[in-house]
Amino acid sequence: AFINISYIKVRCKLTPYFDVAYVNESTTSAAYNIEATTDGTASDLAASAPDGYVTYGGGLILNLASKMSGYVSVSETTNRNDYSETTVSGSLRLKF
Repeated sequence: AFINISYIKVRCKLTPYFDVAYVNESTTSAAYNIEATTDGTASDLAASAPDGYVTYGGGLILNLASKMSGYVSVSETTNRNDYSETTVSGSLRLKF
């Protein structure tokens, strides 16, 4: 798209993207007997054992000529029983 403001042409490029990841954390599944239980103190946490979870998201990448660029991104982690996560991030960069 071209934007004409006071005889200044700015070329704008907006690129959408989508991302999916499957994660299987077999190393945290308390596979060894010494790690199967806590030591009995209140500060110990039990080992988590996610069977596998999915993180998915997407966003937009913005490029305005060579002086301005940025992005906005949203992602979510699902299929875990110990937590869920939604993340929104973004950035805007100006060159002088």
